[in-house]
Amino acid sequence: SGNYVEAEKAIKAFIEKYPEHNFTPNAYYWLGETYYVQKQYEKASVAFADAYRRYPNHEKAGANILKIGFSMERLGKNSEACKAFNSIIKGEIVTNSDLITMAQGEAKKIGC
Repeated sequence: SGNYVEAEKAIKAFIEKYPEHNFTPNAYYWLGETYYVQKQYEKASVAFADAYRRYPNHEKAGANILKIGFSMERLGKNSEACKAFNSIIKGEIVTNSDLITMAQGEAKKIGC
């Protein structure tokens, strides 16, 4: 319903209550998304980085890195954005072809 503040609270409560649950890595990703859609890009980048740091081998790892790149781009930090996009493009982050294509497109757009 677009109530991202409540979503943030609910996600944080889930993470606190279930730190070892199978859905907790996804919860960390979605916490970052709540900030991102509210254009709180600094908070979003920190949340996505935390999610990646905690779960570097999770299926959302590539999405976390891609969203760090998007967040950095929105903050005007293209050098940092390029680092994130290039880590995906170069295969340093295991992910799927859709995310690689998105990283390539954004990298080209900002001249990485």
